[in-house]
Amino acid sequence: MKPMKLILPILMLLVLSITAACNGGPTSETRDSISPPAGLSYSDPAVVYALGSAIPPNQPSSSGGAITQYSVSPALPTGLALDPVTGIISGTPTAIAHATIYTVTGRNAAGSAAARVQIEVKDHAIAPDSIAYPDNPAVYTSGVAIHPNVPVVSGGAITGFAVSPALPAGLALNAQTGAISGTPTAVTPAADYTVTGSNSAGRVSTVVNIEVRNALVPPTGLSYDDPDAVYPSGQPIAENTPHATGGDVDVYTVTPALPDGLSIDAVTGIISGLPTRVQPRTVYTVTGSNGAGNVSAQIAITVSQGRQMWVPADSMSGVRNRHTTTLLPDGTVLVAGGDGNGFRLSSAELYHTDTKAWETVASMSSARYDHTATLLPDGTVLVAGGAGAQSSAELYHPDTKTWETVASMSAPRDSHTATLLPDGTVLVAGGIGAGSLSSAELYHPDTKTWETVASMSSGRYYHTATLLPDGTVLVAGGYGNGYLSSAELYHPDTKTWETVASMSAPRRYHTATLLPDGTVLVAGGYNGGSYLRSAELYHPDTKTWETVASMSSARYDHTATLLTDGTVLVTGGYGSSGRLSSAELYHPDTKTWETVASMSAPREYHTATLLTDGTVLVAGGNGSGRLSSAELYVP
Repeated sequence: MKPMKLILPILMLLVLSITAACNGGPTSETRDSISPPAGLSYSDPAVVYALGSAIPPNQPSSSGGAITQYSVSPALPTGLALDPVTGIISGTPTAIAHATIYTVTGRNAAGSAAARVQIEVKDHAIAPDSIAYPDNPAVYTSGVAIHPNVPVVSGGAITGFAVSPALPAGLALNAQTGAISGTPTAVTPAADYTVTGSNSAGRVSTVVNIEVRNALVPPTGLSYDDPDAVYPSGQPIAENTPHATGGDVDVYTVTPALPDGLSIDAVTGIISGLPTRVQPRTVYTVTGSNGAGNVSAQIAITVSQGRQMWVPADSMSGVRNRHTTTLLPDGTVLVAGGDGNGFRLSSAELYHTDTKAWETVASMSSARYDHTATLLPDGTVLVAGGAGAQSSAELYHPDTKTWETVASMSAPRDSHTATLLPDGTVLVAGGIGAGSLSSAELYHPDTKTWETVASMSSGRYYHTATLLPDGTVLVAGGYGNGYLSSAELYHPDTKTWETVASMSAPRRYHTATLLPDGTVLVAGGYNGGSYLRSAELYHPDTKTWETVASMSSARYDHTATLLTDGTVLVTGGYGSSGRLSSAELYHPDTKTWETVASMSAPREYHTATLLTDGTVLVAGGNGSGRLSSAELYVP
């Protein structure tokens, strides 16, 4: 009997093991044969939906192992749902929701990948901001299926796409997603195709260039939206999208391995995920290849401790760049004018810091961009000049949220400066009118009139003007008779100008920031031949300049904001790789720069406003198109 007693337990264990295997229990051998998912991303990574309107399905894509289960955190806005099997986000939003970042995680037995999706629900539809195709221009091969060219869209959700003229034979545009796919069947010379995306509030267009050849062509160029990214640990990153030129890329690879929690989609090249471990700046080589050749691009990634980060703010009512933002005494922010999609804007809106929402207010009497907006001692805002040879001026009254037309300036001008002086008058200097202007004038709030004062020594525009502690105004750089390094001081007591030492380099589109110790930090700009990383300090006591450490990235048309701790936040702009999402801090005590978390989107011609709680509101600008989006920097 003893042998039988030993055999029975062994047989039972064998049966249980076989049953578990048959029921699909993940054995180590099964896990080893499955690859974890990689490069999870969504067709609409940042989108604004309209209350009560069914949304176009937001579809995921990924490479690596097949995803078997999707989840999202936090819960999606009321009325929207994530399909746990397909990962598609769909539904009809039934409640207004502020802009929020949602983390979607896709899993299989071998691992997981994460994607960031930003969703906002407004009580009305807003027009889409922009459409951009990652592969543009694109060269395809006759008879070879292409990888879908899926557009990156920002702003209001697009409900329908169309293209004109018709795409090359064999290719088609998905009217719902805008993806271009198919197998081209005939050689076609390079041509431009206009893709239009629309919803009930408006439309936006982009041009994609497509050529079909007989033989396979290697890819010729590769770049990324954010070539020097800084990501906070534990936060899902904004998708970093590649842009390839030349032949269609079949596969993307990266070396060395990306930081823990990040991955690359082998088909689309999109880098996404949620970094889990702090690491210093590391350079990675991404290679895109097909059967005819390959091309590589280098990107840098830093994973920080997450102390400084960006959080989404609700979008403005429409796209705008080259606008103005002004912090009002009650803590709201007035946004006025700007460039819409190629036209001047008269519209204005208020950002409410308590609700983080926007309110449309009365429009200005004149549409304008490249104007100035100055907060006056009585709480009104003086708007003056602007593109279109405008000399007009008007006042915004916060109590009634209306505008009042006041006397015009003596000369039309845009791209000038306006500086509030200690006596309450406003000094307007330079700009573009009939050429570059050297003239200057004072606005008197008590009489609402203008007074012409002495002209500067040089005509200039795209310069800076900074009020110094002693009441004088430092004007520096710009463009006049060439790119300027010269600087001069306005003396309010005599209403005259004094030439002071020149900067170390000519520059326009730079920034100038008054520091707590009374010095002025000038950073970046453009000198006609190169984008500038350099920075320098103006010392009012000696009226001289001191060169300090350069920024990590060359940039112009950026912003510079003095924070409550005395550091200076520089964001965005335009550099050698195109529009920038990167940001960095200047530390006055060490005269050095620190790279901080990147914005969620590249932008130039945007604004940055220090709010009463110490955060910084960045709004609008130009990225892949003009933007309505906004975000907050949290120090």
